Amino acid sequence: MSETPKHESELSEEFRKLGSNLKDALDAAWNSPGRQRLEQEIKTGLRQAAEALADLAEEAVESETGKKLRTEVEALGDRVKSGELETKIRKDLLDGLQKLNSELERARNRRSGAGPTSETKS
Repeated sequence: MSETPKHESELSEEFRKLGSNLKDALDAAWNSPGRQRLEQEIKTGLRQAAEALADLAEEAVESETGKKLRTEVEALGDRVKSGELETKIRKDLLDGLQKLNSELERARNRRSGAGPTSETKS
């Protein structure tokens, strides 16, 4: 029976060694010059990409198209604030719904053979 505790302690010792070896291997890989070079290349590449995007955004804002777009967005904002856009949307939506309902009613009447209803005579 004394064999079981010995095997248990050997098993525990092997798991401890495995953990230590894995830690050492991960430390070595993380601190390797190759991994550090890759990290630096990624950082440099991301920084360059961010600079290029910032330059592109600045050029777009300063271009004629960018200025025109900004003016149009400001005009849209003014229309929203004044209620003009809401009024136009409501009117267009109402017109569209009225046309759709009228067409649906006509189609229903054609199928049933009935004439126009009093609602469509307005």
